[in-house]
Amino acid sequence: MTDRDQIVDDAIGGKAYYLTKAELEIPLGAGAREMGLRPSIFIMAGSLFNITRPGKTIEFAQAKDTNGNLLYNKDGSPTLLPKDNFIKDPSGNQLYIVSASDPTNSGAYTTCKVGYSASATAPCVGTSINAIANSPIAPFFERYVGDTASPRLSIGFGVNWNSPFGPLRIDVAKTLLHAKGDDTKLVTFNVGTQF
Repeated sequence: MTDRDQIVDDAIGGKAYYLTKAELEIPLGAGAREMGLRPSIFIMAGSLFNITRPGKTIEFAQAKDTNGNLLYNKDGSPTLLPKDNFIKDPSGNQLYIVSASDPTNSGAYTTCKVGYSASATAPCVGTSINAIANSPIAPFFERYVGDTASPRLSIGFGVNWNSPFGPLRIDVAKTLLHAKGDDTKLVTFNVGTQF
């Protein structure tokens, strides 16, 4: 996938990867071979990189202190400010909150222009300034992880069994090297032939 605006990713998630596996089968007696049991130890190394970097979905402004210095959270991420989400009518006109001095429509929305207040009989009369209707979006911080050619490495042991129901494989592995964002697994279970 090379389109930044993609909404569906491919199975691997990137354009370049490598994967290698060295496996050593542990010999057992004739009885185990007749049952189709083949235990082994293995080491796997690989990586995934050149992932399509997605475009940002929403931009939020970073907060500043009174001296104009950028503010950061304890984890080092920027302190972001809520994004304005102005409420408009179906025609695209900005809505304003009706003045609390109007007991009939208090808290309702109107398309009055700034400098006027609404009333039950005349929607845009008076001189009070209406507040712009706004429902701010809570800020969030997007992190892009996993795109690195640094090797991932794991070791483990597994057992192949040619069961009456088909080939089964159970692996137990320990991750030695991984990148931020990787989903490490301790146990994997496969049924049937891998493609």
